[in-house]
Amino acid sequence: MNKDEQMMQLQYIDYRTSLFREGLLDGQFKELQKLEDGGSPGFVQEIVTLFFTESQTLLENITKLLAETV
Repeated sequence: MNKDEQMMQLQYIDYRTSLFREGLLDGQFKELQKLEDGGSPGFVQEIVTLFFTESQTLLENITKLLAETV
């Protein structure tokens, strides 16, 4: 691992630690990370991306339904 990769890894660790400290990540995220292995190295990224994509769609649908009922 070269110096730039080490620096990026340290930045990632610092960022992830701050997300746990702020309560944005919790034990469930740690459990999700345990599911990632050598055969599926992008698993967590895919799940998090799917979560945010689906959340955005659900929030848009809720907003639309609320606007229709007012």
